[in-house]
Amino acid sequence: MKQQDYQAFVEMMNAVREMHDKQPLGDAAISIYWMTLTEYSYDEVQMAVFQQIRDTESGKFFPKPSDIRQILEGNNHAKAIAAWAKLESAFGRCGAYQVPVFDDVLIHYTIDENGGWLSYCHCDEKEYPFKRDAFMKGYKSKIGRTMPAEVPKMQNIQGFPATQVFIGDRKKCETVLLAITGNANNQKQLEHKGEI
Repeated sequence: MKQQDYQAFVEMMNAVREMHDKQPLGDAAISIYWMTLTEYSYDEVQMAVFQQIRDTESGKFFPKPSDIRQILEGNNHAKAIAAWAKLESAFGRCGAYQVPVFDDVLIHYTIDENGGWLSYCHCDEKEYPFKRDAFMKGYKSKIGRTMPAEVPKMQNIQGFPATQVFIGDRKKCETVLLAITGNANNQKQLEHKGEI
């Protein structure tokens, strides 16, 4: 949101407070809501607030910043499922002989944390559910966190050329590849907001 949206934002939030028979938000509370949501446009925040108050369950309560953000970003479990689907797609497209480059940098960190690409390629049917659960848990724990600038490299079976296969949005994959190869400005930290 931009500074010119501030007054409309305050009025909207206080109108929703009034609907819930609550006192208007004080300056400190408004400031917290504003800082928490300022990365989104006013229209996006307004849509999320309206979606929350229309919900027959959660709409009974005044939305917290995290409620609004969850509507804007989707829940972390759904994000982890989508990331796992990309990883499963890479099994078939890359196998152990090629190197996947995902459009989501958190997938790289999570794979690395759980033994690397080859450990996923070589897991058997008994190990598969545990690998999936570890991936989902690790991925969810990284959402919204600032990650180290050095993105882990994927390894293929030694002796084969490391052909890279993009999994997901090509432009985002190229950005991740630049971070992996060090050609990007790696002095800054990468912050995950659903994408790099």
